[in-house]
Amino acid sequence: HLSQGSISFRPWDQWSLGYTFNRNDTTSDSRSQSLQFNQTLNSALSLNRYFALSLSVTETTDDIEDQDETKNRSYALSYRATPLNSLSFSLGGTRTDHYIGNTLNSRSDTLNSHLSATLFPDLTAGFSANWTRSEDKENNEETTNWDYRLDIAARFTDGFNLSASYTYRDNDDGSSENNYDINTVYRPSSYISLTTG
Repeated sequence: HLSQGSISFRPWDQWSLGYTFNRNDTTSDSRSQSLQFNQTLNSALSLNRYFALSLSVTETTDDIEDQDETKNRSYALSYRATPLNSLSFSLGGTRTDHYIGNTLNSRSDTLNSHLSATLFPDLTAGFSANWTRSEDKENNEETTNWDYRLDIAARFTDGFNLSASYTYRDNDDGSSENNYDINTVYRPSSYISLTTG
């Protein structure tokens, strides 16, 4: 049996609140009962182009008969600003906890930032930096990673576009990874499109 619902409230034009839920009760062929319940509470505040804030809390519960209940709970906070028509910036963070029964089994923390700019009418660029920490509470282990990404997109003509990206990862064990990606799209007519990458 599936049931779901949502409610939203806007105290004023710049601030909104919302709540959604999904509940799914099932019975397997062996007659065992299971329940999956997901709920999200969110809020968004947008005062002006320099300040937009959003917050959400999400919880997912899986309860299967004769097994320990598992639960994931996430907290997310993000900030966004567009000081110029050609420049935007965002910063966010997420914490996710995983429970088995009433015991915290693992935790993941993420911080991310993104800067995008229109350098010229036909040239845009973006830069992202992400930090992730994963904790295994059961085995008392922790790993940390940094990820960086640079994107560039250019339109040379109405029919020829190019995009390129560079990704770098700094791993917890001291190793690193590099990745390059270049894609082109050529449209000699409205009926023909050639893509490489």
